Amino acid sequence: MAGTTRMTHPCSGPQMMPGDGAMARRKGVVTSRLAIGVLLVLVLGLVMSSRVFLTSQITGLRARIADLESRKEFLEAGNADLHSRWIAASAPATIMARAERELGLVSPETPGPVLVLLPERGDDRSRLAILRAEMEEAFHGTMVSLQPRLAHADPIPGGGE
Repeated sequence: MAGTTRMTHPCSGPQMMPGDGAMARRKGVVTSRLAIGVLLVLVLGLVMSSRVFLTSQITGLRARIADLESRKEFLEAGNADLHSRWIAASAPATIMARAERELGLVSPETPGPVLVLLPERGDDRSRLAILRAEMEEAFHGTMVSLQPRLAHADPIPGGGE
C-alpha cells in the first residue's frame, strides 16, 4: 500500500495513550487560601466572643458596685438615725426626767453651793485642795446629796411624814 495515507483521528494518535496520566484532575477542595480564611474567621469569632464576655463581666461588676453603693447609703442613713436617737436618749433633760421617774431624784429649783477647785500652786496646797482630798477619802465611791429628799417631796396622804 504504497502511497496510501492513513487517516487518523486527532484524539487517537501517539500523543494519547491509555494510562499515560493526561486526564484532567480535580483541584483539591481544601486549599491554603481556604484554610487561612477559615482560621481567620475562627480567630475573629474567638476575639469577638471574648469581647462580649468581658463586656458582660464589666456590666455585672458595675451593677454590683451600684448595689453596694445603695446598701452603703442605706446603712449610713440607719447609722444617722441611730446617732440621732442616741443623742436624744443621752440628753441631760432626758436623763434628769428618767432619774426623777425611775429613781425618785429630786432636783432643787435653786442650786446649792458649788465648789470650785483651783489649780494647785507647787508645794503650797490651798485649803480647798485639802478639803477636796478629805471629801474624796470620806465619800469615795458614794453619792451624796446635800438637799434632804423629804424637803421637796409631796406630802404623804394620811398625814404622815
